[in-house]
Amino acid sequence: MRSSMERLSLLLISLSVFLEFAACEDVEVRSCRKPSDCDPGYCCRIGMERFSQPFCQKFGTVGDTCRMGAEPEDKILWFPGGLTFDVFGVYRQFCPCEGGLACKEAMCQPESAKIAAPTKKYNIDDFDYESLDNRAKSDNFAEFDI
Repeated sequence: MRSSMERLSLLLISLSVFLEFAACEDVEVRSCRKPSDCDPGYCCRIGMERFSQPFCQKFGTVGDTCRMGAEPEDKILWFPGGLTFDVFGVYRQFCPCEGGLACKEAMCQPESAKIAAPTKKYNIDDFDYESLDNRAKSDNFAEFDI
């Protein structure tokens, strides 16, 4: 028979998973401890919330948020009442992008997509303040024509 602390722990875990998906419709939540617990096209991922439990989620598609350089992790999850779970190959916060896509600027994009080069940078220390009229000098305001 389980102690009241274990029952409370399981209730909290279940509640955290439910709340994470409360706003979603027609979503089947499948818990996982390793990638093979999930269907093809899904990864095992864990949220950043306290007492999160890993679940299966689809790989990112074009425009989805992703974590650059994300690698699967092995973890020991600790829950109230001394409960622990070993998980293997889980991703933190977001699944990686699906095949043919890459995580660029924290968004799944086609691997061939180029990221815009930074525009010319202006150094405020190089500005010619002597060219300003007296009003602009006293206001500490300058307009730049770019």
